[in-house]
Amino acid sequence: MKRDKSVVSFERSNCSRFDESDVENDVYKEFASTYLDNASYNWSMPELLRRVGAITKMPTEELWLTNAGTLFFGINPEKDVPQSFIRLVRFDVPYSEHKNRPAPTYDKKFTGSITKQIRDFRTFILESAFFEVYQRRNPSGGFSEEPEYPTIAIDESVVNAVAH
Repeated sequence: MKRDKSVVSFERSNCSRFDESDVENDVYKEFASTYLDNASYNWSMPELLRRVGAITKMPTEELWLTNAGTLFFGINPEKDVPQSFIRLVRFDVPYSEHKNRPAPTYDKKFTGSITKQIRDFRTFILESAFFEVYQRRNPSGGFSEEPEYPTIAIDESVVNAVAH
């Protein structure tokens, strides 16, 4: 209720004690190189994460990852936020019967850091037969392949789902 009334911020709430080994190094390095691109200073990992709101300092001087810090930089955010995974589920049912949906015909869970989950999801979609790929005849000869859904639309949908 406090979050819904904007009394507290979910993103800035403390999630777990900060330990550098809980941070996904590749994600942090990419973020730090972009964030500090034109900077003439070099902050330590805790200092940079504190400045962007990914960790907070308690009155006891103890560092804590915020929920946003855990979700974005955490190597395993599911440890602290159990619902932080991507799940792909398919139901093979005609639209006219969508209210009487049967059990899923496919169910796959992606885990790890949020950025790893998105990368793994994209790779899975591109390399699997989850969506159809149609062959079209080119007017100039030969064939071209056209996916059932444009890759950018699938990327947009998964990033939207994760963000919301």
